[in-house]
Amino acid sequence: MYALAPFRLSLDEIEDDEELEVWEIAIGDLLNLHLLKGVEYGIYSLHPLVREFLQMKLREYSGADELRRGFVVAIVEAARKIPDKITQEQVREVEVDIPHIEEVAENLTEYLSDDDLIVPFIGLGRFYEGQGFYPQAQPWLEKGKEMAEKRLDKNNADIANVYNNLAGLYYSQGKYEAAEPLFLQAIEIHKIALPENHPSLATHLNNLAGLYESLGKYEAAEPLYLQAIEIVKVALPENHPSLATDLNNLAGLYRSQGKYQAAEPLYLQAIEIVKVALPENHQYLACSLNNLAGLYKSLGKYEAAEPLYKQAIEIDKIALPENHPSLATDLNNLAGLYRSQGKYEAAEPLYKQAIEIVKIALPENHPYLATDFNNLAGLYKSLGKYEAAEPLFLQAIEIDKIALPENHPQLATHLNNLANLYYSQGKYEAAEPLYKKALDILEQKLGGEHPHTKIARENLQRCRQQQQS
Repeated sequence: MYALAPFRLSLDEIEDDEELEVWEIAIGDLLNLHLLKGVEYGIYSLHPLVREFLQMKLREYSGADELRRGFVVAIVEAARKIPDKITQEQVREVEVDIPHIEEVAENLTEYLSDDDLIVPFIGLGRFYEGQGFYPQAQPWLEKGKEMAEKRLDKNNADIANVYNNLAGLYYSQGKYEAAEPLFLQAIEIHKIALPENHPSLATHLNNLAGLYESLGKYEAAEPLYLQAIEIVKVALPENHPSLATDLNNLAGLYRSQGKYQAAEPLYLQAIEIVKVALPENHQYLACSLNNLAGLYKSLGKYEAAEPLYKQAIEIDKIALPENHPSLATDLNNLAGLYRSQGKYEAAEPLYKQAIEIVKIALPENHPYLATDFNNLAGLYKSLGKYEAAEPLFLQAIEIDKIALPENHPQLATHLNNLANLYYSQGKYEAAEPLYKKALDILEQKLGGEHPHTKIARENLQRCRQQQQS
C-alpha cells in the first residue's frame, strides 16, 4: 500500500517481547537478503520486487479493505502533522511521508472517512506551498476542493478550510480574482458551521483583509483585520502566534496608509509575542523583524532598520528552502535601505539576487517581479544609468497592468518612478502624462491627503512649471 519510496517502520511501540523478536528476525533476514534496505533509524526502503509480490498477495487477501482502511488512518495522522508555514527542519521531518500521503490522495480516497477527507490534500498543499512550490501545491488543493464538494454537505467546515487554503495559494501566486470568491465563501460557511468567535473565522477574515490590502482596498481591509484581532483575543490563549500575525497585518495596513505612529506599537507587540510563543529562528520572527525594519526605514531611522533586516535574512536562510520568495523580499528590503543611504554598490547585487529568486520561485508576471524590476531601475537612476533604468521601469509597468487590478497603487508608484526618470533627463513632455496618471490613481485609491498622493501632486506641478519656464 505504501508508495515505492522509503517509509517509516518503527518497533518502539511493540511491548510484547516475543512479538518484538519475531519482527527483529524478519527485518534482519530481509536486510541480509537485500530485499529491505535501512535508510536511517526507523526508515526503510523495500525492493520493488518485494512490493510487487506483496501487492499480488494483497489482491488475493479477504481482509484487504480492512488493511487499507488502517493504512489510510495512519497516513492521515502523518498528514495532520504537517504544519502551516513549514520550516526547513520540519520539511526534513515529514518529507519521508509525502509520497505515501500522495498515494492515499491519488488512489485510496474511497477509504478516507468524511472527517479525514480533506486532510491529505491540505497537508500536501501546506508542504509544497510552504516551500514556495506553488505549481506542485495547486493540483492537490484543487483536487481536495473537488472531493470535498462531491462528498460533504455544502456548509461543512472542511469545505471552508479547503476554500481558504486554495484561495491563499491563488493569492500567493498573484491570482487575486480567483482568490476573492473562495475567501468569501469560506467566511460564509464558517459563520454557519462553527461557533461564534471561532479562531478559524479570524483566520479567514485576516486572509480576505490581506487580499483587499493587496488590491489597494484599504477601507475594506481595516474592519476585517480589527474583527480578526478581537476574535483571537477571545478565542485563543494570551500570546498566541495568531495574535502576532493579526497585529502584524494591521500594522502593515497602517504603514501602507502612512499611519506610522499607529503601526509601530503593533509591530513591537507582535515581535514580543513571537519570541515567547515560537521556536528560535522561526520564519514568523523574520517576517516581524522585516516589517518593523520597513517602518523604521519609512521614518528615516536607518540605523535602527539595518540590523533588523540582516537578522531577518539570517533567520530565513535557516528556516526556509533555497530560493524561497520570502528571502527575495528580505534581500530587496535591505537593498532598498542601502539605496536610501546612498550605498549603491552594496544594494545592486542584493536587488539582482532577489530578481533571480523571484523568477525561479513565482509564476511569470507576478507582481513581486514588477516590484523588483522597479527597485533595480530606481538604483540605476540614482547612479545616472538612465539607459539601463528605462527598460526595467517599462517592464515593471507592463507586469502591473497584467497582474494587478486596474488603477492599483503599485502601478501609480511605478508610473511616477518612470516619470521621475524622464524628468531627470529633461523629457518633461514624456513625464507629464505619467505623473498625471499616477496622481489620478493615488487620489482615487489613497485619498488626497496621503503622503504618496502629496508627493505625486508636487511632482506633477514641478514638471508643469519646468515646461512653462
